[in-house]
Amino acid sequence: MAKSLKTFVRESAIKKEVATWKIEDCKEYLDKHKDDNVKPNSLMAKKLNIVKKHQEILKNIESAKKKKGDQREKLLEDVPFDLLIKNAPPEAQDPQNKKLRNYQKNTGVYLWSLGYDVDEFIGAGCSAVVWKCKDGKAMRVACDKKLLGFIKISNSASEIKDSNEIEAILQNNPKNSKYLFSTKHIKDVRKSGKAVFETELAKHGDLQKFQGDNSYKKNIERILQMASDALKGLKALHDSGYSHNDIKPDNILVGEKTKKDGTTRINLKIADFGAMTKINNTYKIFTNKKFHAPDFYKVNEEAVAGRDIYSLGCIFIGLLMDDQTFSNNYQKLAKELGLIGSEKFFDKYLSSVYSDINDKEKNIIIFFLNLIILMTKPSYKNRISINDALFSVKTLKSKI
Repeated sequence: MAKSLKTFVRESAIKKEVATWKIEDCKEYLDKHKDDNVKPNSLMAKKLNIVKKHQEILKNIESAKKKKGDQREKLLEDVPFDLLIKNAPPEAQDPQNKKLRNYQKNTGVYLWSLGYDVDEFIGAGCSAVVWKCKDGKAMRVACDKKLLGFIKISNSASEIKDSNEIEAILQNNPKNSKYLFSTKHIKDVRKSGKAVFETELAKHGDLQKFQGDNSYKKNIERILQMASDALKGLKALHDSGYSHNDIKPDNILVGEKTKKDGTTRINLKIADFGAMTKINNTYKIFTNKKFHAPDFYKVNEEAVAGRDIYSLGCIFIGLLMDDQTFSNNYQKLAKELGLIGSEKFFDKYLSSVYSDINDKEKNIIIFFLNLIILMTKPSYKNRISINDALFSVKTLKSKI
């Protein structure tokens, strides 16, 4: 027993040492000992075998760099992931200055090993990381925390379930489903604890990033269009029997749509369905505290649907305000708006932002604030329905 343990320790030390070698190191070592008279079961023989295997793996990695798609994946399917991390192309490595959680790290390397040509890191959510590939596709990698030794909040299996449910909604509700962000499950590698999805590419990132990068707040028409898009996406979910439960700026993505006349306009899509449940199944409540309804703990169907409407109303306040990071306390602002009314709220918070608008545009903003009051009523029983909110926005758009 003592001898076998000693041998195991030595072999482990050899493997650890050889794992740091490059192809040139392996070749030099094998050339140096090619004429040695080595006993078959000796430690030296085992080391030579370890070096040969390591050299073969490194050769596969180098060959894979010249391949694409399935050919690359096949070459790398048995390569230890730690060696891939050390030898993958720079563009697939962890992004600089990004504090990814441990279970999310090296997802670019993972995608590259599956044959995708990784271009750049886009962002990370609670349980997934998104990368842009060189062919223009966006790839989402869901990470299974439980399999990787972390507390399980969500995992690749639940992401697949959410993706399949959203795909069903997209197919069954074609009119408004274009306002939901599509994630198509394409690969499930159980051993790794990850699942890969092909997603749309949001040109302008999430709403929070877009708010910081663009001076669009004075454009009333665009704000109303964005509000209409978000409401239609929420309507598609609710009409299909689902509640999002986590409506916040970083879960609303901003793309660009080309119109028939060749011009483009901003379009919004609701994304990140990790907290989504059936409206009659209310155990998940994850919404950011700045955007959740005062009665979020209510569990009947009408109340659950009302959560999302309230959160969206808070976001609409942010769209109007000069708040580039959505850093304000929107529950407090919604309460104040309901107490002092639209005109006083405009004078207090918005008059400097919209100092150069005419009376007609000001009146449209006042009416939009009136709609937000109805969306952010303290009790779900008094909140406006999605259909009525959409009708109000449509009416305001017609007045521009």
